Amino acid sequence: MGLNILGPGLKSSAFTGVPITLHSGGTYQIPAGQFLINLGAYTAVQWYDPVTQTWKPYQTPANSDTIIVSSDGFNYRLVNISGTVAGAVVTNGGSGYPNGIYPAATTNTAQTNYVIATASAAGAQSSLVGTIAKFNVVVGGAISTTVTVTTAGTGYTRPPTLVFSDPPAGGVRATGYVSALSSGGISTVVMTNQGAGYITAPTITVQPHPLDTGASGAVLTTTIDTTNFSGRITAVTLAEGGSAYAAVPTISFSASAGSSGAATAVACLSATAVSSVSGGSANLTDNTAAFTVVSQPLAPSKTNAPLNPAVEAGLFTPRIGYGTVTTSSGVASAMTIVDGGLHEQIGSTTTTTRIVPAFQWTTAAPTSTPTGTLALGGNIDTAVLIPL
Repeated sequence: MGLNILGPGLKSSAFTGVPITLHSGGTYQIPAGQFLINLGAYTAVQWYDPVTQTWKPYQTPANSDTIIVSSDGFNYRLVNISGTVAGAVVTNGGSGYPNGIYPAATTNTAQTNYVIATASAAGAQSSLVGTIAKFNVVVGGAISTTVTVTTAGTGYTRPPTLVFSDPPAGGVRATGYVSALSSGGISTVVMTNQGAGYITAPTITVQPHPLDTGASGAVLTTTIDTTNFSGRITAVTLAEGGSAYAAVPTISFSASAGSSGAATAVACLSATAVSSVSGGSANLTDNTAAFTVVSQPLAPSKTNAPLNPAVEAGLFTPRIGYGTVTTSSGVASAMTIVDGGLHEQIGSTTTTTRIVPAFQWTTAAPTSTPTGTLALGGNIDTAVLIPL
């Protein structure tokens, strides 16, 4: 490992920072080695999950974030997540679809079984090169919400950790937790993810709390819910996030059999400009302002679809943006974006924003809150890799 000695003298060239500039949706595979990474405002580190065969957030961007990554050259990457699709929520599982796992590469409609999810290109940002998001589709293989306590076990004074076995590659892991103990044994389990793509019911490994050294013997079993989810779309996972989206795309399905499936895209959009700025009623004194974006509900209603927040929520960390406001006699008249923020949009996008000045007023609160209309999309960003 090289040394970087502060003060007079030579510095090790091993610590030379490498700037990586990324377009909306752009990715950079982190080479083998250990790096200190200074993330840009819109860049995140992701790791590859070999089970779901998707890229998952490892570190999401917040201004001036740094992170150390040890990469084997394949398992970590940088991605500019602004103006991209982050995932999708299954809102209707439909019925009659062929059970299975269908990667985004499934495009041959002549094959016996296929289910294809297609994102629209509508709302692409004209100032950047845009690409269309791609999705994998999983049908069936979700786990029942009821976990049977076959043997309660003994010595459990604290909730143990539950580890569910993996589904076939491309599926979604089931997860759950112990919600109640009784007389030193497990009495109740709650499912947090029902999973998708299981062919056989997963095994559940019960790992006692480290302080429960004498705990043992608990046996839990579950089943695949074929009654409610066989032939239904149980997950839509992200293969490629696309780029330069200025609005949330729609998702449509084509299949060898089945109907009524529906999913709603979750987009990560950043502000690129703001217009129609007004309000403040003569009392605004500071020309730095933060803003938030009015978003759709974070939990769209579901029909015939399992609970799988692991691939539908928490896909990135939203944050507010800010900019400089032009005022005239204390009334806002224009705003220039400094940091567009990252805004989670589900379904159709509402672009009216509430602008909140850092120091809103002098002696009296303004009688109206400044508002504006945002243009959304992706922003160019730069991260710096420093070899360690």
